[in-house]
Amino acid sequence: MSVLRSKKIALLGVFFVALFVNSIGQTIGDYQSNAATMTWSSTTQWQVWNGSAFVATATPPSAASGIITILNGHTVTITAGIANSASIIIAAGGTLQTAVAVTFTNNASGIITNNGILINSSTLATGVIINNGSILNNLTFTNKGIFTNNLTLNNATSATITHNGAAGATGFANSAGATLTNIGTLTISASKTLTNAGTLNNSGAITTTGILSHSATGIYQHNFPSSAGTIPTSTWVAGSKCEILACGNVISGPAGIATQVFSDFTWNYTAQTAAINLAGLLTTTSIGRDFTVVSTGTG
Repeated sequence: MSVLRSKKIALLGVFFVALFVNSIGQTIGDYQSNAATMTWSSTTQWQVWNGSAFVATATPPSAASGIITILNGHTVTITAGIANSASIIIAAGGTLQTAVAVTFTNNASGIITNNGILINSSTLATGVIINNGSILNNLTFTNKGIFTNNLTLNNATSATITHNGAAGATGFANSAGATLTNIGTLTISASKTLTNAGTLNNSGAITTTGILSHSATGIYQHNFPSSAGTIPTSTWVAGSKCEILACGNVISGPAGIATQVFSDFTWNYTAQTAAINLAGLLTTTSIGRDFTVVSTGTG
């Protein structure tokens, strides 16, 4: 075999390997954005995977689409109400936002993974996002409108959720039966309210100059395995519960107890290994209803 022919075969092999690698993880019907600024309903700026490459399509993504990716440097605006049942990935540097007076519903099978920027409403307090599925926020989610979580919202380490949208109890609502898990930073701006009727599991930072309100079905879970953490200042409606799952075995317990009046308070620290002395902070005046000890581990 000649040297020239060997080089041609080698180059051909590299081409097919590159083609194979490029197609790994893609499925026919997957979408990706294809413009720096575009709308969700665009008929000219989406691309769809046809089995071997992303090609132009005149059909915007639908509930039956494959994975929908907002690429780095692209901003996609939802300008008309949609219901999503697909998987949406916002890449680092990408932005997905709702426009004025638009409702974006994430259905039960819908999954949104945000590695970039997710903004509810480009104009204050007019857009609506209803999450009936799963949202994983890995970077920045800003609610400038009305946000309702009916299932699962996870705020990852180093990620930020900021609520500075509609005022009142419905501005940012974690519904009964839903779970909001905060490992990063959750910020509630001045004059705004986050209403928790479900479960708020917190092992991150909650910063509020507004109001964090736990309704009659609301549960706040304090879950700090390696530090004491601070129970955020809240409004504790009768029937709500503050549950301690972990506080780093810090002898004085979590901060934020002394200045609050709770409804129900539950100690359920299964990994506790040290005796914790709350120094009389929990009294009949600081607990409105029930104090329950479920577990103190081996402490």
